[in-house]
Amino acid sequence: MDHEEGRKTEEIVEDPMTVPRRIMEGWNPQRIDELPEAFCGGWVGYFSYDTVRFVEKKKLPFSSAPLDDRNLPDVHLGLYGDIFQIVLSQRFERRTFADPFEIYRALRIVNPSPDCILVASSPEILTRVKKQRIVNRPLAGTVRRGKTPKEDLMLEKELLIDEKQCAEHIMLVDLGRNDVGKVLSISNLFLSFGFWIAKSQI
Repeated sequence: MDHEEGRKTEEIVEDPMTVPRRIMEGWNPQRIDELPEAFCGGWVGYFSYDTVRFVEKKKLPFSSAPLDDRNLPDVHLGLYGDIFQIVLSQRFERRTFADPFEIYRALRIVNPSPDCILVASSPEILTRVKKQRIVNRPLAGTVRRGKTPKEDLMLEKELLIDEKQCAEHIMLVDLGRNDVGKVLSISNLFLSFGFWIAKSQI
């Protein structure tokens, strides 16, 4: 309890997903015409990264995984056309008592990235909820801008026929569909798919 600031910090040891659900029970968001694209459909942010273990089923370690899992059945799924890309990797876990902010500062030195920013502007629509409709429109594949309109058009055409870039885009669309499918019945899920070019210049 911070008496000077009048603030109170409460530590709750339970499934973190129950707390926001409890808070949202009293929400009654109203539409504001001046903010037509405002998002009031739930909680979005870094919070979701740390709570994935409460949402997704935890995979068994390699040594305890069923034999079929160790034989990489995902490769067969790729051959059958059920998936487009596979990232073969190893998972490492380690318990630490280090200060999270100190870890962040160290990563900023050895591997700086634009993550954890406070303000951003992007044409990508990760989540939009409007009139009971959820929209997910990911962007994938980038190429430099042309010096002339003719070169711009040429680079656009090259991007649209690039198999790797197109596969990555389809993969992101599929991931978005999977995420939306967790909060929406499959019968109400429709896929409107198509490649289009978003232009920007810094």
